[in-house]
Amino acid sequence: MKHQQVNGCGIDSMSQVFLDLGYEVRDELRFPAKKVRALWFSPPKHLLDMEGSEADGPLPRIFISELIVNELSLAAQVLQLFSMRESKPPLDNHKDH
Repeated sequence: MKHQQVNGCGIDSMSQVFLDLGYEVRDELRFPAKKVRALWFSPPKHLLDMEGSEADGPLPRIFISELIVNELSLAAQVLQLFSMRESKPPLDNHKDH
């Protein structure tokens, strides 16, 4: 299911930065009662043996979550859209690199 993004601020746009750096998606987590979807990423495998293991190595695990706006009540959707109306997409220029 494709989720509505607010001004490009979604899990897919944020994830791409880490995918480009070699991170790998390890799991997708869903919290239906909270209307939240999340992904966690592990660092690139070729960097895991640098002074530590995956859990405590030089690069962190990344956890990105998003609020699934289109599953919220109409009132909550309006409030969320209103609060985000002035924001710009994160890392908007990233696609040019």
